[in-house]
Amino acid sequence: MGFKLEPTVAVLEFAEGHALHGATVRVSLDMTLDEHEEMLAKSRTGDASALVARFAASLESWDIEWKGEKIPATREGLGRLPSWVADELTGAWLRARGGLPLANAKPSTPGDTPA
Repeated sequence: MGFKLEPTVAVLEFAEGHALHGATVRVSLDMTLDEHEEMLAKSRTGDASALVARFAASLESWDIEWKGEKIPATREGLGRLPSWVADELTGAWLRARGGLPLANAKPSTPGDTPA
């Protein structure tokens, strides 16, 4: 019997005083090495679309509303948000994926349910 990897999910929470304080975003931290290398290669050419697409694919749930409307945690929903929000969310996801010790990224345990 082999070692069974479990999905890794992080909850991105933003510190008091941050413009996104109060938002809760659940993202998958799992990405294959091939997906990671492809994303990096495209990003190095200045093509941010691969990074945005990869982040969007990692979204599990969020509680974000914009202009009184609940925005779905999808690529289309991400595209409807101000660009600075997408930048902040993507940055927090990248830091969480990098394993940096962050107060705002809390890995979940298997069996956690989405918010």
